[in-house]
Amino acid sequence: MFALAHAAVARWWDEALHWQEEEEEIWPHRLHRLAGGNAGKDLERWRIVGRDAAIFPEVVTVAQAAGADDGQAGLAGKRGDAASGAGR
Repeated sequence: MFALAHAAVARWWDEALHWQEEEEEIWPHRLHRLAGGNAGKDLERWRIVGRDAAIFPEVVTVAQAAGADDGQAGLAGKRGDAASGAGR
């Protein structure tokens, strides 16, 4: 289930390039943070290498909502809280 959730969210990530800027605020902000504060002229490179880290919290949420029972979502959820900045 976790792999399916990852595939679905990765597809949303690819489509997000065509969304209006007002529609998506979380992923661009998270991607810039992963790039050290500003991806700048390397944005395309950061979109490729930073994708999995940027979408991880959403992948965990989708896997949990889909009832992932393979244990990966539960383990990932513990890591996902730290990756998303939850609790800060």
